[in-house]
Amino acid sequence: MRILTVLTLLTFSATAFGQKADSAKTSKKEQYKTKFDFKNRANDHFMLQFGYDGWVGKPDSVNTTGFSRHFNAYVFFDMPFKTNPQWSAAIGAGVGSSNIYFDKTIVRLPANSFQQQVVFDDRSDTTYFKKYKLTNVWLEAPVELRYVANPLNTNKSFKFAIGTRLSATMRVGYGVFSLHGSYQILNLFRDGSGPTVRPYSVGLTISGL
Repeated sequence: MRILTVLTLLTFSATAFGQKADSAKTSKKEQYKTKFDFKNRANDHFMLQFGYDGWVGKPDSVNTTGFSRHFNAYVFFDMPFKTNPQWSAAIGAGVGSSNIYFDKTIVRLPANSFQQQVVFDDRSDTTYFKKYKLTNVWLEAPVELRYVANPLNTNKSFKFAIGTRLSATMRVGYGVFSLHGSYQILNLFRDGSGPTVRPYSVGLTISGL
């Protein structure tokens, strides 16, 4: 009889604790809904990125060197989910750039419609320029799925985001600083116009507003 009484009390306590926890979660969500307008919150509407660039799959004739790098700038429109403002979707627009540096290699871009390919001329055994680089600049429209631990104060909170442009991207950070990485899904050059290489990048993101 005593054992049954103890089990009953334990079951009642566990149920009460579970109900209390669920009630706390519900009240927190209700607090978000009734007291705060998340549409106007600060949540990374402006973003700057800087870091290292590389190419996966480049042939031996492509001799990259030094600190190849990128610089990106974006403006985002953030849309928090009504059911849970810790999650949001964001769409944006901006400019991305990539600078790849080469060693003992001359890059010959198509000069006219008769030259269809980008040619990487290995000059290891002949005369070569000391420095050579290939710069790409894109207009971009990135899309992200975002999570923030504290939606009331995103500038002092853990953040996580995954997204796409022509690349798979990810950001993880705290406050205004994040680490980001991306891997381009498609080949950098069109079929038949250059080697099969897929750019990747890692770097630092500064975001806010």
